[in-house]
Amino acid sequence: IKYLDMLVENRMNSLYLWNGHPFASLVKLEEYPFAVEVDEETFKKNEEMFSFLTAEADKRGIFVIQMFYNILLSKPFAEHYGLKTQDRNRPITPLISDYTRKSVAAFIEKYPNVGLLVCLGEAMDTYEDDVEWFTKTIIPGVKDGLKALGRTDEPPILLRAHDTDCKMVMDAALPLYKNLYTMHKYNGESLTTYEPRGPWSKIHSDLSALGSIHISNVHILANLEPWRWGSPDFVQKAVNAMHNVHGANALHLYPQASYWDWPYTADKLADGKREYQLDRDWIWYKTWGRYAWNCHRDRSSEVEYWDKQLGDFYGTTPAEAGDILEAYEQSGEIAPKLLRRFGITEGNRQTLLLGMFMSQLVNPYKYTIYPGFYESCGPEGEKLIEFVEKEWKNEPHVGEMPLDIVAQVIEHGDKAIAAIDKAATSISSNKAEFARLQNDMHCYREFAYAFNLKVKAAKLVLDYQWGKDIKKLEEAIPLMEQSLEHYRKLVELTDEHYLYANSMQTAQRRIPIGGDDGHNKTWKELLVHYEKELENFKANLTMLKEKQEWIKNNGKLYEQIKNVERDRKNLIEGLKTKMAHISALATKAQKDAETAKENYQREVKNLQTQISILKSRLEAEIAEKKNDKTNPFAQPEVVVTETEEELPKLAEEYAIMEIRGKGENLTAKLINKGGDSFMVRNGTVLQTGHRIDEITQTSVSYTHLTLPTT
Repeated sequence: IKYLDMLVENRMNSLYLWNGHPFASLVKLEEYPFAVEVDEETFKKNEEMFSFLTAEADKRGIFVIQMFYNILLSKPFAEHYGLKTQDRNRPITPLISDYTRKSVAAFIEKYPNVGLLVCLGEAMDTYEDDVEWFTKTIIPGVKDGLKALGRTDEPPILLRAHDTDCKMVMDAALPLYKNLYTMHKYNGESLTTYEPRGPWSKIHSDLSALGSIHISNVHILANLEPWRWGSPDFVQKAVNAMHNVHGANALHLYPQASYWDWPYTADKLADGKREYQLDRDWIWYKTWGRYAWNCHRDRSSEVEYWDKQLGDFYGTTPAEAGDILEAYEQSGEIAPKLLRRFGITEGNRQTLLLGMFMSQLVNPYKYTIYPGFYESCGPEGEKLIEFVEKEWKNEPHVGEMPLDIVAQVIEHGDKAIAAIDKAATSISSNKAEFARLQNDMHCYREFAYAFNLKVKAAKLVLDYQWGKDIKKLEEAIPLMEQSLEHYRKLVELTDEHYLYANSMQTAQRRIPIGGDDGHNKTWKELLVHYEKELENFKANLTMLKEKQEWIKNNGKLYEQIKNVERDRKNLIEGLKTKMAHISALATKAQKDAETAKENYQREVKNLQTQISILKSRLEAEIAEKKNDKTNPFAQPEVVVTETEEELPKLAEEYAIMEIRGKGENLTAKLINKGGDSFMVRNGTVLQTGHRIDEITQTSVSYTHLTLPTT
């Protein structure tokens, strides 16, 4: 009730509930009674709670929006049919579609004043599947539920742009259902800028151009955890950007910190109790609510408004409360600027306010910079590695510079603590909360200084990589040591005041270090790693210096070693070349052998065929002689002289292999003593002096050209 009243007070008209697959805990299906995921007692509690929530929200003009991922199945349903609860490569089947459609219909029928936020991921295969699922399962399910109620209105359906081609889906869906909205993350999963640009901004502008209302989602806020954040100026500029750059006309707001620990904050209270986000982060909800309602407000009037709000909360005059506002405004720039210029990702894979390792600052690419992050989540500028390269190449710089940013954040930190400390003497209300706010401002300041010094040390390491001047590495050590001093102060400020830095305490968190099994979630834990980092840096530098000193004192020997290494390298390369050549020759020889074998087998096969034909011919000739038939090599009867008897006969020189064709087109295939075969026709003159006169189906007639033509 308190939360719903806060929404009304801040003119917010929707409440979002995020779940994987909520239906199996809230509705029962006659066709699938086994799909329910909870016991009967829990199911009844769920019904009562959800009905109460939706009814109370409706009294206040608030729409409850139920979010769900796709395609997810209830565990009992999946087990009943031998399926997985989620499978990205699973095709849409009639069974899965029917179960989900009936679940949506039952939900719409049972709980009035509820809309749906549909995420077509992270368990869908193709964009075509997304279109089919949204238009043939989800929307029909909603319509089935409305039909059962006799309703003709359309509750809102919001389509999340995450992990889908939102425009493609909307183009197919708008003709079927009109009350559709689109939603996309504002700065990804952090808050980094009020100057968005690049490919992610284009997604927003493309969706807003569809004609339906587009919603900007301030999501997760991984870079703001866990300290208090509340900069009205930043928020007003961000909402203006949502309108003017993205074309959005609605806001979906996440909690400022500790999303995964809702409803509690990360604060460690003296009495062991937990603080509620709603109480601690009231200014977060109030700023976004105010500017989402109207972002076109005069800045000077807004300063007066917020001075009054802070003065009322902390029991001080508006003039003195102006120092609190100044602290909020100054600290509000620190985390956004640092992440957009030095971060690996805007996502909850990184917890910025735990710091970063030198290797991550020196070469962020090694840790996989999230695609589109630097191009979308801040003004144009340069990463540290790019900045140093341009310095060494004397190339012009573009946009926001990394060293400028770290200089700015320490200035923001100094101004923030100067303002908050000045305000401390005038506080008369909510003193404990003010003390926690004051501590957070000092945390921001120490973090800014620690980060600034480490960035400068990383810059020197990059200079060494380009110039090989070992003095650059030596100069980095005192900067790293000073950075650690500020980080130790940060540990002192947080150790008794915070339970953790990041609320997502799983192996998915990788930057600055893995969060496996809930470890590495406090500054005290990270201090050990950063101290070890400095120790290793010093040890490696000592080894490097010793190597260089040895080289200096043993120049000739080192030169010999270099020559040996060079010769060894050349020998290895030569051997590799020879082996490659031998391998190529062997491959060619093998290929030639296989080709020769194939040719030999083909020739043998041909000879076998020829022998078979010759055998058949010879057997035919023998049979013809036995039957007193004519020689297949027929010759006109003439008077033979002694000279003529010496002439070679065709049958002695050639054998007939086959006779082809019909009528006048008959040809004969002959083979000579050398095994060569060839085709002849009437009139063909052979090398032996024989001329083919006539070919029949059974014989070949010839004349030797030395004989009379008669």
